[in-house]
Amino acid sequence: MKQYYAVIDTNVIVSSFLHHDSIPGQVVDHVVSGRIIPLINQDILEEYSEVLRRNKFGIPEEVVSP
Repeated sequence: MKQYYAVIDTNVIVSSFLHHDSIPGQVVDHVVSGRIIPLINQDILEEYSEVLRRNKFGIPEEVVSP
């Protein structure tokens, strides 16, 4: 299996939660399967955490927290 490295934009993460059967959902599926290796740093993790906790998305805390 060929692997790819990518920075996963916060919008892709949010869209995958809201519409799993979408292109962003497929991207996250590839991350989970190991086909895409996400490139992350502390700033990106903090942005994910802040954005995913916004009430308007309705993502449960247990999904957002490690």
